[in-house]
Amino acid sequence: MPTALSATATVLHKSVEVRDTTASTKYPVANPHQGKYRAEVSRYLSNSTYTGNSEKAWYLLADPADLPVIEVAFLNGQESPTIETAEADFNVLGVVMRGYHDVGVALQDPKGGCKNKGEA
Repeated sequence: MPTALSATATVLHKSVEVRDTTASTKYPVANPHQGKYRAEVSRYLSNSTYTGNSEKAWYLLADPADLPVIEVAFLNGQESPTIETAEADFNVLGVVMRGYHDVGVALQDPKGGCKNKGEA
């Protein structure tokens, strides 16, 4: 979720009770969703330099062990980057370094996630 919704999400997910101040609404005050979800905040979701950014939209994703939305794969199972070093040319003081990371990402099951616009 965008950073603007972080405090609201924390209150909703951790509160023991959820109360409505209007007299006409009658429902239990116990929060049935307390502790079920974990709020993850990303500043990229509301960053205006990205297409489709929003200060109000948020996503709900299933547990990846149950229904993964995306799959990340690593070449030969190597999950960390490869860093290589070599001596620099004789006329240059120092060491030469390079790094690379062989990784791929693919859509797995879109039913594992949904996006809410955050407004009507």
